[in-house]
Amino acid sequence: MLKILHTSDLHLGKNLYGKSRTDEFCQILDQLTEIIKKENIDVLLIAGDIFDSSMPALDAQKLYYDFLAKLTKTKLKHTVLIAGNHDSPNFLKAADPLLSSFNIHIVSSIDIENINKEIIVLEDNGIPFLIICAIPYLRERDIRRILIDENEDEIHAEYKKAVIGHIRKVSAKAFLKQEEILNNYHIKIPVIAMAHLFMIGDAISDTDTARDLFVGSLCPIEADAFDPRYDYIALGHLHTGHKIKQNEYIRYSGTPLPMNFGETETKHACLIEFDKDDKKLSLIPFSQTKKLVRIKGDLDIISRRLKELKKENIPFMVEILLEGQEDAITIKNRIDSLTSNSLIEILRIKDNRCFGKALSQYDEIKQLTDLNEDSVFLRLLESAGIEEKDRPEYISTYKEIRRLMIDEEADAK
Repeated sequence: MLKILHTSDLHLGKNLYGKSRTDEFCQILDQLTEIIKKENIDVLLIAGDIFDSSMPALDAQKLYYDFLAKLTKTKLKHTVLIAGNHDSPNFLKAADPLLSSFNIHIVSSIDIENINKEIIVLEDNGIPFLIICAIPYLRERDIRRILIDENEDEIHAEYKKAVIGHIRKVSAKAFLKQEEILNNYHIKIPVIAMAHLFMIGDAISDTDTARDLFVGSLCPIEADAFDPRYDYIALGHLHTGHKIKQNEYIRYSGTPLPMNFGETETKHACLIEFDKDDKKLSLIPFSQTKKLVRIKGDLDIISRRLKELKKENIPFMVEILLEGQEDAITIKNRIDSLTSNSLIEILRIKDNRCFGKALSQYDEIKQLTDLNEDSVFLRLLESAGIEEKDRPEYISTYKEIRRLMIDEEADAK
């Protein structure tokens, strides 16, 4: 029996509206260590964005190295990490000579002249048992040269072409290695891909809408860029855990810790078990020591919800989106009164009423105030002629982009 645990997007060091979350990160990493012990995990995969910043603060670095030190005291045989778009390749690579002696393998960047560095053959007592095709975040400058006369569409198209080409080259090498091991050891071992990228389930057309699906500098990659022979594809970058094209074995694990108030779903790690020719996937939930809650409404709605949270007598971090007619002083006094001597911490109060008043000055825009963002997006899908069966993939992508925008707004504050 071979047991592999997949997680990603730790984002160590990330604050939430200026509040340090070091204690929460510490508790999540402790949970991860306990899962490894309880489930007798053989291999841990972390698919990028270990840190939230390319220059992580000292407390984030301490979390990272303390966690890796704890892993060496478990029965874990190997750990494989790849760099994400938030990580500094040089920072991750700096400790590689030391960490590799503890079977902690880090692929922080690529070398197009030597793609074998991305193919890791894991061994136990000298016998290979697993091949990892570890593809870190692919920066455009690492895989292609931008020509001076290229326009934006051409840059996106060529970047995507280079990413897919690199994935296929490394994949081909990985399966050649599998054949070599089969010939030498007479065993067929699993092959797993790791990648930090933006994968969509179905092919997208070459339209303006499709080109706008770039998230930051991560272009959308279809699932068929990866060889169908992979036994599992461990993805990082998107914060919501989900499978691709209804395939249980092509997955984003999602973040172990909610990164903002929009992430309300239960967070999981992915456990993949191989037993001879059989494999099984299960999701192991993380528990959150501090729950994130967003409250939207007028003073009565906010008051009622805060009273409910106070009765639970557990830690909450709360974001309030104000609506209604009450004046700011009345609202502040009521919130302060309701949260005093409680475990509720108000991290942000946003007054939505100012925006609504500004829009109401324009008749043609006023109609939009009756719609929320989700409704507007659904209308856009209708107007674009997207069929019902194809909409879930677009909606999932849209929600993730909204979360990324919220993250950027929080960082700016």
